[in-house]
Amino acid sequence: TLPAGVAHRFEPGEKLMLQTHYVNSEIGAQTTGNGFGKVAVNFHTVSEAEVEHELGTAFATNQSICICPGETDKRFEATCQLSQPGDAEITVVAANGHFHSRGDSFDIFTYDASGTRDDEPFYTSTVWDDPPMVRGIDVAIPPGGGVQYECSYSVEEGECGTETQHMLANCSGTQKTGCGCFTFGGKVENQEHCNIFVYYYPKFRDVGCF
Repeated sequence: TLPAGVAHRFEPGEKLMLQTHYVNSEIGAQTTGNGFGKVAVNFHTVSEAEVEHELGTAFATNQSICICPGETDKRFEATCQLSQPGDAEITVVAANGHFHSRGDSFDIFTYDASGTRDDEPFYTSTVWDDPPMVRGIDVAIPPGGGVQYECSYSVEEGECGTETQHMLANCSGTQKTGCGCFTFGGKVENQEHCNIFVYYYPKFRDVGCF
């Protein structure tokens, strides 16, 4: 439920992609009573006269992650600027994060125009297969500010990812013969994610951080 006076705006001819995400893997597969998944999507309209602010959605993904067998509490940070110095203050109303099964913790913080991060995260998750989505929050971000997100991971000694060479600067440790490291990718079994979705208003421009 959006705040009063806030709405998504869809332009004529605009394409909308709806992604339904189930865990369908060898790790933590999700099941339903009848063996089938079902999703219902409802759209609610509001008159133009009632809309004061357009809702913005920011998607960010940290692709520079690499966790090798035997590493614990391996942390990666990234930022996404949501506004420019000349913009007005924006308000975050909802957020969620996503990583795979090696993930230990996921935190999202705000930061101001000087790059100073808030002391406490406004979003925290320790669950990979059903990550929480916080709704109805009222988190202010000053002009020129944005969000910083941090993912931490642990990989058991015998668990192997897809990368067989240390191709990224963030890789560390001793390369194990025939046992790769976990780098960014969509396959739950041997790749990892560090993605955020942040919903805020007012929207000034499209935001994506990759």
